Amino acid sequence: MKRNQKEPSVVIDPTVMSLSRCVEQVGELLKAVRNVGDDYYNSTPIITLFDMYSTDSGTDITWSVPIDLKSIAVTAALAQAPLAFRGSTDRGKTALSERILTGLFGNHGNGWWRMEINRGVTIDDLIDIDMEKLAKSRLSNAVSAAEWLSKPGRLLDEINRVHPKLLNVVLHLIDGSGFNVRGDLSLPVGLPYRVGGEEKRYSFTIATANQFNHDYAGVFEEDAALKRRIVVSVDLDEVPPTSHDVAQLLARRRAKSVVKASQPRTVDLIEIYEAIPKVVPFSALGNLFLHYLAGMNICTRTRSGRLVPELKPAICDKCHLGKSSRRLCGKVGGLSEGLLIWVKELSAALAVVRAAEVLERVRKQCLSAEGHGPSIKKLQVLLDTDSGSDELYKKFRRAYLEQFRVTGDDIKAAFVLVAPGHVWIDNGWLKSQVRHEFKPLYVFREISDAGWRSMIRFLDEHQSLAARLVNDHRVSVSDQEELEAFITTEDPAIHSVMSAMRDEEISLRFREELRSRHNIRAA
Repeated sequence: MKRNQKEPSVVIDPTVMSLSRCVEQVGELLKAVRNVGDDYYNSTPIITLFDMYSTDSGTDITWSVPIDLKSIAVTAALAQAPLAFRGSTDRGKTALSERILTGLFGNHGNGWWRMEINRGVTIDDLIDIDMEKLAKSRLSNAVSAAEWLSKPGRLLDEINRVHPKLLNVVLHLIDGSGFNVRGDLSLPVGLPYRVGGEEKRYSFTIATANQFNHDYAGVFEEDAALKRRIVVSVDLDEVPPTSHDVAQLLARRRAKSVVKASQPRTVDLIEIYEAIPKVVPFSALGNLFLHYLAGMNICTRTRSGRLVPELKPAICDKCHLGKSSRRLCGKVGGLSEGLLIWVKELSAALAVVRAAEVLERVRKQCLSAEGHGPSIKKLQVLLDTDSGSDELYKKFRRAYLEQFRVTGDDIKAAFVLVAPGHVWIDNGWLKSQVRHEFKPLYVFREISDAGWRSMIRFLDEHQSLAARLVNDHRVSVSDQEELEAFITTEDPAIHSVMSAMRDEEISLRFREELRSRHNIRAA
């Protein structure tokens, strides 16, 4: 039996991660995961992000950044967001998960642990007993958490084979919250670490799940609580390999491939996780869009609607959901408070992944043997320099990171990743949308795009505020006053945006002004 010993804590220095180092380390994490998973061929983008570097003169350079399965997994790990790969059998869900976890945490058994749910989970899997202490003390003092519970990463294989009686155990393994075996015995989950004198734990879970249908014996329909614990879910059936991926797959011999050994990058990952909220800025426009998404949840036509009925006529006249060609009004809900936080954290992680990809592309251009091509010349013009190679890259990196912000594009992408399985949507209506083939992913992409356009149109009506807010960290006092003076719309989500910029007194004034404009009698 293993002895009950105090777990050592990793000590994290919160001051070591600047934005530049944070982006650089994320680039190394991406390389590590891709290196270990280079025999898993699926480069199909799940989402595509866009980036731009511009100068005061109006010149700019743009990039499209595809985010594939491996990049999504790194993004989820940066936010400690539980991730699930779903789909039919033989799609490589387990193989992909093992390679991702090895790239992040090192070899299996050292940095992460795989648990096969289909063999059943019992309390014996979760505890060790120190027999010497048991002879001298109470049982609770002799029992410690199983060694694998303190790993930073875990793979829960085939979670929809868990028996309902064991569901509560699996729920707490997924979110890393820790759980009680009995009243006086609590088992913590995740790698303990200390930052700024505070004790914390890092826990990242990847789960796999087969499709639920009559063809799979022993598979249970996933409980709603289980679905809620998984923040990001990707159906591999919806992202098949590209034709190039298939060609690579066919070119190799069929054999049992062994996962490459890898050095653990756990400390770097935890340092990045702690640093992102401190060093990654949101644009003012991005912050307003988060409030806009929250505002979708106050519509009176959704199940969670909290808006007062008296405002409905004015709101419905402008709401982008009501104006949608797909008649989204009343068919979809908004983000809960908990999901809104996940969207914010995942959008920041996605932004850092985007920046790492852009800087890696520019680095390769600057340091390649053909370093005097058109793209290099354009960089030199943008930066007003004749430097080349390494010096040119360093100048670009400094200039690029000065402009770096979490953008609306990042937030829209995070919303699309989180919403399926979490945000209420009318299933009858969804099945009637033949064009979307019953895939919520595409519906939520349309909703986020429409919401973004609606917010931008609203701000552009007010002296082109959108253009000014793109690069600002916050809404300035003058911009707030301008918005107050030019309010002409009452889209429910815009109402939430406006509320974000008001104190209680201003909110009350706005309420009265709104009622008078639309002849709405006070309740």
